[in-house]
Amino acid sequence: MKLSLKRISGKLKFLVQRFGGATRFVSDCCCITNNVSAWAECCDGNPRIYLSSQIPCTTTVIKYGPNCYRYVPFSEITKQEAINLGYTVVEDANLITCVHAECEEPPCRVCPQDCCLIEIIPTGCRVDLDQDPRNNQCCNYGRVARRFITDITRNEFRSRVSVNASPGDTYCPPGCSHGLQKVFNLTTTSYEEEAQFQRCDINGTLDEQTLYCTASDYRREEQSTRRYGFEGEPDQPCLGYRDSVQSDEFRNQDCRYGGSLLGFEFPPPRPNPTTGLPECSIFDRQTGPIPDNSNPPGEWFYTENLARERGCFTGSYTYSLVGVKRAYQNSDCPPPGTVVATSSVTRTFTYSIQMVASEHCEGNAYCERYLDGRRPPPSLEDPLNTIGALALL
Repeated sequence: MKLSLKRISGKLKFLVQRFGGATRFVSDCCCITNNVSAWAECCDGNPRIYLSSQIPCTTTVIKYGPNCYRYVPFSEITKQEAINLGYTVVEDANLITCVHAECEEPPCRVCPQDCCLIEIIPTGCRVDLDQDPRNNQCCNYGRVARRFITDITRNEFRSRVSVNASPGDTYCPPGCSHGLQKVFNLTTTSYEEEAQFQRCDINGTLDEQTLYCTASDYRREEQSTRRYGFEGEPDQPCLGYRDSVQSDEFRNQDCRYGGSLLGFEFPPPRPNPTTGLPECSIFDRQTGPIPDNSNPPGEWFYTENLARERGCFTGSYTYSLVGVKRAYQNSDCPPPGTVVATSSVTRTFTYSIQMVASEHCEGNAYCERYLDGRRPPPSLEDPLNTIGALALL
């Protein structure tokens, strides 16, 4: 046994060190303190508790509740500091069992393997991970997790034409005939996927793989163009027409994202047209007028909406951009302000993740260590930075 004098937290203390074991015993030179020392869970270091220095336990391993804890050398702080940092402080000796064994020996548990599916995602409206852990989120999905994805889009366009006939026209009705449907285009896509992933097998052996992936991918395209008699369609009266219609469907069952649990591209935020900064929430933003001289000529007015949320287990993205094209104010036919075309683009993307199994993935060690970067370090004096301590013996 070795006895030395060191300065800890501004006080001189006798340090009793046992060869072959960790530093454990610290006592004040002159008085009893209300300090506490850190003990870390044996397997992964989390959770961490603080134990009153007055509890008479001479071992370097203790049991508190279901877990065993290992003493953390040179970790002594005040009780209030530990409370301020959010740690559990144990002062009742009846809640502690001194374990005369190593961490992974009975009565302590056998430590689990690293079988947790762990992913780090950005928080807020960010797309890329930040070097600062405070701007990221650590997600633990257990040993096996199941993921569902849906991605539905709809893109529609309609246009109208007009004809202005003179009073003596015998072919077309006199005056302005407007609001006549001309073009209709619609494209819809629907994608659904279910996949299951594992980090370890049921025995706790590392075996990271996609257990299964099923998908349904559907796409439909419709195109319709109407040609009127006044546009030169043969054998048709002035407002008579003939439609040209085409439609196609595509189906397959190929998985897009079966490679890894978060191996899909979540739709990004939209840039603000004024600042260029990304936005994840837009409510009825109005844009226009935007001139468009294509047939029929007019001005576009748009309404935009967006709701985007991303978390560990759920995420949703809903976007819509609805446009209305109106005739110019100097238009003769159709009248000024008449709707001559409409457009709409919508997309809904959602995902959800379920934890299926968590054997061999106990606790949340990785995320606790990762998120420790969010917690400010305790303000402690380095106990090894002693000046002439041994000279005082």
